[in-house]
Amino acid sequence: MNINIGKSKGVALLGVLAVLIFVFSITTVAAISAFGFVESARVKESSDNALYCAQEGVESTIFNLRTNMGWNGTAVPVNVADLADPIKIVGTYDVQIVAPGAQDQGTWRMTPFQVTGADSLNPLNTRTLNIVVRSQTPAKFLMSAQGGITVGAGAQLDSDILASEIRFNANADSSKPTHVGGKALYTMNQQGFPGPNIEVDDGVEEVDDVTFPLVDFDNYKQMAQSSNAYLTGNTNLSDKSFSKAMDISGGTPSSGVIYVDGDVIVSGTFYDSMAIVATGKIIINGDILTSGDPVPQVGLFAGDEILFSSTIPKATPLKIDAFLMAENQISAEAGTDVDSLDFYGSMCVRGFDPSGSAINLSAFFHNRDYNHNGELVNNGMIPGMTFFANLEELAIDGDPGVRQAAL
Repeated sequence: MNINIGKSKGVALLGVLAVLIFVFSITTVAAISAFGFVESARVKESSDNALYCAQEGVESTIFNLRTNMGWNGTAVPVNVADLADPIKIVGTYDVQIVAPGAQDQGTWRMTPFQVTGADSLNPLNTRTLNIVVRSQTPAKFLMSAQGGITVGAGAQLDSDILASEIRFNANADSSKPTHVGGKALYTMNQQGFPGPNIEVDDGVEEVDDVTFPLVDFDNYKQMAQSSNAYLTGNTNLSDKSFSKAMDISGGTPSSGVIYVDGDVIVSGTFYDSMAIVATGKIIINGDILTSGDPVPQVGLFAGDEILFSSTIPKATPLKIDAFLMAENQISAEAGTDVDSLDFYGSMCVRGFDPSGSAINLSAFFHNRDYNHNGELVNNGMIPGMTFFANLEELAIDGDPGVRQAAL
């Protein structure tokens, strides 16, 4: 029998080559698949990092507008650190105001921004969020409260008010009805309107919830310490002539801020725009007046309550020209009994109690005239003010959906 060894070897070689080609193909496909999976995961991680950076940019935008309502974006991209490793930079965000820019729409200012996040390893991989932020100074309102406000019988309010719940008390004397000379805006509920002897010139309206501004104690403390106007313990600043050049325990409040770590009693005349800040209560025991050209603006900021003192004589026509902001309540000490209050400015209370009244003065002043100082809005000069700023709209670039929210 003749055996063709060469032919057998050729067949075997072809078989081996076929197996090698098959194995190589499988390996190549597996490698390509693995590479594709790794690349896909890397691209997703990069995209997630960019989106995370954009979200950080949104939070930063709201924070900046709460301390500076005129903030209009970042000058250069801002680095974003990894939450788990603060030393590691995962990317950047850039915030730019876009057309048509800030627009006043009714009570609020609406400002559109474009927020772009970029991954640190692949800066060309970006995600963009388009947002609209609703902002305003609390001085826009004659009275505002995160909790409730009771408009007492016969009260005369000449401008807008804002609260979670507003209760109107009618005055039995029809010759002096309870009157609001603007809008009454509420986020939860209102009671008493419409009703007899109750007037609201521009109507009562339910509005979206808002996050109330906080007193920026850290900023105020630094401003006061820079000019040695930082005081510790309960302090009496009654019947003073206030200016940036006055003597405060050897210092001068050149920054315009007097900071008291405790309670403070205050009254007097202000010759410069200033802020008096107390971590505890502010007790007003007399007139708060202003004098100068331009007319100074005064801010009283309390970490607890702002109270009118029971030592104010009954026959005194008390005059207050100021912006008042308290964490808990604006009211009066027990036993306060004063014929009249002439208020010119704005009041804001952050404390949340819809069932009570965050501003409670009707039981202590027989006649109350509240007048809004529009210059606090148009030409604000009080140092260190904070503002309303809430996210109104958010859309991911390329996504037709728009989310509405309040942050």
